[in-house]
Amino acid sequence: MALFTATEDHTVHFLDLADIAPVYFGRTYYLAPRGKDNITVYGLLRTALRAQHNVLALHTMHWADEVREPDDVADLLPDRRTRTTSQEVRTVQQLMDALSIDWNPQARFRRGLHRPIENDARAAAQGTQGGHRGQKASPTK
Repeated sequence: MALFTATEDHTVHFLDLADIAPVYFGRTYYLAPRGKDNITVYGLLRTALRAQHNVLALHTMHWADEVREPDDVADLLPDRRTRTTSQEVRTVQQLMDALSIDWNPQARFRRGLHRPIENDARAAAQGTQGGHRGQKASPTK
């Protein structure tokens, strides 16, 4: 998949999407032609750029100076020589396997699924239960 960029001096470049580290991507917008006069140009670009799902996408990107390099946090990391046992590693791998799911953004990663948790947390902070003001939370044992 080709990707083109426009710099401040309006130079356009084509890049291979696979060459760009995901950390540089911001938001994605799907594009459609505006008006009948643009349908042919849209179709040409869609074909030339091998658009996925038959639609062109615009990805906003972060500038290089907006992205932290891994070396920026190197002094915060534990020493690579930190000892771990093979049992600890197996336990972590089993936990990761148990928590692994198939990527399905429509089913699991929608805005709003976290709201009941936020409401419960807000209710607990306000001393209410279930998000209703005035109803005191019952103590847990």
